[in-house]
Parts: sequence; structure tokens; C-alpha cells
Amino acid sequence: DLTHLGNFEEAIKCYDKAIELNPDDSETWYNKGNALDYLGKYEEAIKCYDKVIELKPLDYQAWNNKGVALVKLEKYEEAIKCFVKAIEFIPDYSDAWHNKGVVLEKLGKNEEAKECFKRAKEIENKNK
Repeated sequence: DLTHLGNFEEAIKCYDKAIELNPDDSETWYNKGNALDYLGKYEEAIKCYDKVIELKPLDYQAWNNKGVALVKLEKYEEAIKCFVKAIEFIPDYSDAWHNKGVVLEKLGKNEEAKECFKRAKEIENKNK
């Protein structure tokens, strides 16, 4: 796929065409969101992740990636809510625990952040 080749602009055009043909394909919306995020178009990426969440409310990866994009926009409180949602659906999702820790650290909540990092590490060690 074009995103793996680093051609994100061209990939987005293809995703748009696919969405035109099948607007309810959550995977295409997700991939488009990832490509937009990579290009630094965070607001647009968030809209794509929102569409994924609308189509598949339990999509923990969309929740996580939306949170990451929100962090890049320095919308920390909103981001934390996304990571918490991802963790609700998949309690052993180490990426979401780690990302939540990063945001808590940015907010100066170091003890809470340490707990999140510890949890992420425990999950990673368990899955080795």
C-alpha cells in the first residue's frame, strides 16, 4: 500500500476514492487518519478517527490514535479521555497506558504517570 511506500498524499487520494465508493468502511477511514496524522494534519486525522468511532465505537486503536493526535495539538485533557476509552475496551493495551502516562507527565501528574508507565511495562513483559 502507498502509505508503506511513504506516498501519503497519493494514499489519501486513494482512500478518498474508496470512501466515496464505500463510506462505511471503517478501515479506510482509519488508514486515511493515520496518513493525515503522519503529514501533520491532526485536525483532519481526528475527523477520520471520529468517523471510525462512529462506525465502530469499540475500536480501541482509533480511540488511541485520536488521543495521540490530540496530544500533538496539546489538547491533553481530551487526549486522556481517549486513552481511558481505549483502555476500557482493551485493559491490556500497553500503548494506551503508555500514552496516558506521557500526557499525565506533561500535566505534572508524575505519580499517576508512573503508575501508567508501570502498567504498560507489566503488560509488555507479560506479552513477551
